[in-house]
Amino acid sequence: MKKFKSLVMLSFVTLALVSCGKSNSSNNENKPVDPVNPVDPVNPVDPKDDVEIEGDFIPEVKAYDEGMSLVWEGKYSNAIKVEYKKNADTTWTSVDKELIREKDSNHVRTDIIGLDSAYEYDVKITDSNNKVVNVSKVNVYAQDRSGYAHFKNTTGVGAYTNDGTLKNGAIVVYVNNDNKNTVTANIGGKTVTGLSKIIQSVGRNNVLDIRILDDIQTQQWNKITYGTGKTAGRMTNLDNAFTSVDWAQASQNEATKSGVNNSNSSSYKLCEEDIISLNINSMSNDIAKGITHLDGLTNNVIKTKELQKTGYYEYDSYFNELDVKYCDNITIEGVGENAGIFQWGFCFNQCNSIEVKNLHFKGYTEDAIGIQGGSNTNLDFHNYWIHNNTFDSGSNNWDVSYENDKNEGDGSTDFKYAHNVTMSYNRYNGCHKTALIGPGDTALQYNITFHHNYYNQCGSRLPFTRQSNIHAYNNYYYGSTGTNTQINNNAYFFVENSVFDNANKTFTTSAGGAIKSYNNLFSGKSSSANSTVVEYRANTIVNSCMADGKTDMSKFDTDENLFYYDSEHQCSNVMYMHDVDKVAEELPKLAGSGLLNTLMLTKTSRYYGDGKTTDVVDDTNTTEAVKTNDVPTSAGIYYKVGTKVDATETSLDASAANSVTCYADGKIQIKDTSADYTTHCFYMFDNVYNSGTHKYSVELELTGIGSKWNILSFIDGASNFAVRSASDEKKYSYMIDGTTENVISTTKWSSSTKYNISLTVNYDNNTAVLKIGDVSYTVNNYDITGIKGIMFMTAKTAADRSFIINSITVE
Repeated sequence: MKKFKSLVMLSFVTLALVSCGKSNSSNNENKPVDPVNPVDPVNPVDPKDDVEIEGDFIPEVKAYDEGMSLVWEGKYSNAIKVEYKKNADTTWTSVDKELIREKDSNHVRTDIIGLDSAYEYDVKITDSNNKVVNVSKVNVYAQDRSGYAHFKNTTGVGAYTNDGTLKNGAIVVYVNNDNKNTVTANIGGKTVTGLSKIIQSVGRNNVLDIRILDDIQTQQWNKITYGTGKTAGRMTNLDNAFTSVDWAQASQNEATKSGVNNSNSSSYKLCEEDIISLNINSMSNDIAKGITHLDGLTNNVIKTKELQKTGYYEYDSYFNELDVKYCDNITIEGVGENAGIFQWGFCFNQCNSIEVKNLHFKGYTEDAIGIQGGSNTNLDFHNYWIHNNTFDSGSNNWDVSYENDKNEGDGSTDFKYAHNVTMSYNRYNGCHKTALIGPGDTALQYNITFHHNYYNQCGSRLPFTRQSNIHAYNNYYYGSTGTNTQINNNAYFFVENSVFDNANKTFTTSAGGAIKSYNNLFSGKSSSANSTVVEYRANTIVNSCMADGKTDMSKFDTDENLFYYDSEHQCSNVMYMHDVDKVAEELPKLAGSGLLNTLMLTKTSRYYGDGKTTDVVDDTNTTEAVKTNDVPTSAGIYYKVGTKVDATETSLDASAANSVTCYADGKIQIKDTSADYTTHCFYMFDNVYNSGTHKYSVELELTGIGSKWNILSFIDGASNFAVRSASDEKKYSYMIDGTTENVISTTKWSSSTKYNISLTVNYDNNTAVLKIGDVSYTVNNYDITGIKGIMFMTAKTAADRSFIINSITVE
């Protein structure tokens, strides 16, 4: 067998992490390369994943969020077998056959999903000719579970736990366009047939994962127009069109079909079968294009029972919607890069724990995704996570609404009477109405997060909200054509680190609505009217928000009981809060379906080591870290000054004119203006590892170079590992525990240069790999018990040895 060693190919882009501090930026100079057609994510080799491939062929391996894909040259056959396991395990698990499929006539693809990002994985592929390839040590990435959907949630949203694996007893169903009406599942001991019926049958006691493999389509209604706008002529035409309908009988037919008694309703309903049988309309001839009907969708024309003030009956439509009621723990996910929903959508009514991800919604006639709770007295429907989807404009060929405004669908993502919702990493392309939160002025809904969404030339409702508390961050609003953000009826909208680029009517408020704007960028025709711009993150504004009907939400964003707030650092406690200067450039590459790469941002994120984002400034009045005489023992940032050249003075001495400054953009600057003193900065981790393989990475910029100098040291209190500028012509070198200087390269350090330095430690076999830029060096017999932090220091023998630490990552 042939043996290969390869670095895994990954799709990722980076954003710079911003700290809690306020930005000094005021102009948006970063535009997307093409906001309408964004550049596809690049595919560089990620040095983190030294994947080993051994066998008869080489697959392309891409790690993504809690999953991976492998593509190899060959012909698809049902005989192909793919197995996987954790690197340390001995038992293999077979990949479901549905996940092994033809990519094109010459390539086969498999996806492996539901993986725990805490582990490395091995994969074994056996093709139809019994040729075998082994792929080892693939690292996958954790989903970004920031926001209200996961706030105080320990069980996970939808079918998955918080570690990315399926919940116990989860029912997995694979759906494609060919089997959408015939696929079966065993739910509660009964065989249920058809995609719609399967989802509707979950109930409260089951867990369901729907895995969509391609574009699931349905037919549209034929195009009929009755005039435009709220005109008497339009209303007359509608009345004439439905003259022959016996509305009382029609409502009885709908009640029989749906099992819901509508006798007390204020409206009549005409169901799909009656619409067709009465020759009012018929399904379009999409079947000639290969688009077939999806069974189980709701199609109604609705007429009020009483004349309205206009002197006419009002009509409305509700077309091609999959109504899901009284069901919990559902994930509906696209697999791969081409999964979608065409000409229909979902309405989750009084459901809990719903996840929808990696789907491309096109041509929906009503809502692409609607979330409907009960009422102001029945609010407890919760935990919705809508992420990594693309929403194109909707399409309603037969709009019978009074306003005549549903020709582009009713809404992309609407929420009513529910709480703990996260909308993240979604892309909206030219959507007419993007997000309605609250169906009326008094309707309640609360705890809603929008983050890392890209709104590309959308009309309005980004969002339009009433009686809600909403947090929005790292969103990119480009070229909004209507009213961008409307905050009404006591709603409180806190938006930070977002970009409003040529966004029309950026903020509007009415009826007690309030907007708190922090560290955002505005350009073009944007304005920040009707908002309160705060200088510090911890500043509060007060309104009358009681989004749940009983709790004062007017300061929710600085209350740890109501919000994921880090009171110590006075910032939002989220996985990624990225530099606002990079949002416009990178969001078009990150947000949307088919990318599967949003969490490659770990490349520039700083952690204590336990997954908690480190913020190096507390956003109040101080710009200093904590002073210390000794090596600290608890997590945080510390500094020590006053060590003389002869090393006899170890006490703190402010007169040394040395200092550590923590800038508001998240960088640590170590400042050295004295030839007699050195400055130390300690960055101590929350979590200390003693087993497995872990990588400690630093990006820093050197101002000057000493002749010999421990630039930084990975410290554990015993075998401290120092990265040095060697006494021999400033070459790359290292030293363990202050003993022998080891030159590892003829490459020399240079001033005014940015460096990426990493130490990858295998605690199980006592080896370490030091990387400085492109130079890599392996150290064997490295006896270390666990790295507690990193110490940075300036050179003793000369002034101007300052440098800046841009990022620190532990993986």
